[in-house]
Amino acid sequence: MSDEANRTRAGFSGSVDPSASCSKPLHLEEGDIKALRDKFPFLKDFSDNFIRSTKYSELLKTETTAIKISEFEKGRAASSRLAANRDKLQSSYVTVKEGRDNRWDKLHEGRFLAGAGCLASKLWLRARKVIGSGGQAPIGTYDMNSIGLGGFVSKRGWVELHDPGSDVLSLRLFNINNCGQKTASSSGEKDQEMKDILDLGEFKLALRVAREAQSFVQPWNKSIAALDGFLHQKDFCKADLEGEDKPALVLTQFSDYVMGENANRWRAQEPFLSTGDLKGAWESFFGARPSSSLKGRTKPDSSGRQKQQRPSSQGQGISKVPGYFDDICNTYNTGRCVKPPGMCMTKSGVVLKHVCNFRADPSKPAVVCGKLHPRIFNH
Repeated sequence: MSDEANRTRAGFSGSVDPSASCSKPLHLEEGDIKALRDKFPFLKDFSDNFIRSTKYSELLKTETTAIKISEFEKGRAASSRLAANRDKLQSSYVTVKEGRDNRWDKLHEGRFLAGAGCLASKLWLRARKVIGSGGQAPIGTYDMNSIGLGGFVSKRGWVELHDPGSDVLSLRLFNINNCGQKTASSSGEKDQEMKDILDLGEFKLALRVAREAQSFVQPWNKSIAALDGFLHQKDFCKADLEGEDKPALVLTQFSDYVMGENANRWRAQEPFLSTGDLKGAWESFFGARPSSSLKGRTKPDSSGRQKQQRPSSQGQGISKVPGYFDDICNTYNTGRCVKPPGMCMTKSGVVLKHVCNFRADPSKPAVVCGKLHPRIFNH
């Protein structure tokens, strides 16, 4: 039987007299129902028994209603649709069936759920509880070729990227010039020294590689994406780095600092540094450099000569080491700071760390204990 004949029998088109047939239920064979569903997608939500037992007139009304609903959905403003779908989330649940997954040729359907719409920090903290502090088993078979970045991640890069608490994750591991470097082996072979990133274009590429690689390894982890977002907003700190001989090297050092701080936060079950947080982190990091334009800005004194300005964040709980500026809260280290981590900052907005600032060697002020306890409790 042809599709047109099926439609005619069902009362959807043709010359069938509605007055003679609309009051009767449909008497259709299995092939007829299949043909109807092919022609009219709205019927896929109804059972065979429903279609057979429904009158012609009722099915016609159902089709008309389905068309109106479809047209209405298309005409709704995008903002209204997004808001309506957001309101449904709290009462809409998806049951994930138990199954097996080996990350290779057997993929569980749970991998294809719609993306979570909550805060990225919530995903990070939830992952910390599920995964634990040790990270996941590393592999290096992710399809970076599909996005034109095949061969840009070193073997060591893949290993460290699987552990959000890694202390040695570095942007240099995502520089193609270091992808041929050997990694330490069980026989005691030492790592070869990695090459620094000295070109700004090379830095931008390495950052992109790290961000995309992390999206393959841990789709829920947006820590490197936050760093990428901050640097793009700041135009890669072009204004601050003006006059620097090696701006790409400074940005690489800052990126490594951020990755290290996020590793500390992962272990401490705290949120990663967001793009907003990184503004204070950059000011703290770059302001501590001897040649920093943030630290060394000057203004004329009464005689018209240039007078060196101190950092605007002086004295607000910062570790007091003569000639050295850092971003560790001294008030916390004396046991008197009542502000929660991430909310403790100077008047100029520099976020202060709540870590131990004990220095075993006074001649090396940059080397501190760094553990998550006040100095007075352990030193």
